Amino acid sequence: MTAENATKLDGFIAELAGGLNLWTGPINLQDGTVYLADGVVAEDKQVWYMPQLLEGMEGQSASK
Repeated sequence: MTAENATKLDGFIAELAGGLNLWTGPINLQDGTVYLADGVVAEDKQVWYMPQLLEGMEGQSASK
């Protein structure tokens, strides 16, 4: 890992330790539909039982 990437990773780890929640909107589904609006935090069920893959993920979603 380069020194630059190590610095970026350390920063990301610090953000996670500071309370960053990766499941905070805006998050869209693979087809572009809004899944979590801006600022909305996903509940456990929303994380584990998504109707489709998220935007940017490649592969076939269950609803297709």
